[in-house]
Amino acid sequence: MKLDDEIDNFLRSPNERKPNQFVEKLKKSETTDEVHIETIHHDSSDDTTYDPDGEDVGEDVNEEVDEEMSEMSMSEFKKSFLEMRNNRKWYLKSGKCVEDELYAFGIKCRFEHLAHSFIIDPYDEKYIQYEIFTPEELEEIL
Repeated sequence: MKLDDEIDNFLRSPNERKPNQFVEKLKKSETTDEVHIETIHHDSSDDTTYDPDGEDVGEDVNEEVDEEMSEMSMSEFKKSFLEMRNNRKWYLKSGKCVEDELYAFGIKCRFEHLAHSFIIDPYDEKYIQYEIFTPEELEEIL
């Protein structure tokens, strides 16, 4: 095949191209396989957890469940912090390092928090409550 023909073939839409063996096998399997799809209707006004047996389990979906940090999770958190390079960290005008502050806060948290993933929610009032960041620093983070 000439170079011009190859380029033309490449630029054609997928429907115009000659299908390769994978596509041919895929089309063949689509015609022979039977797929059963069940649609589940969920009323958005219902705030309970879906139970496949159709029973209401009475748990509020919007309610946060605090999970205690496992030793393994805490170990991974520490390892992630220790592997960070200082030149890649975020320093605020005040001189505070965001990652260092999140780590110091995360070590003290018994329960899972976004800080354990080095994710900061600037609207989380705990940062001000526990004096991790000032309102001005949170504004800078925004």
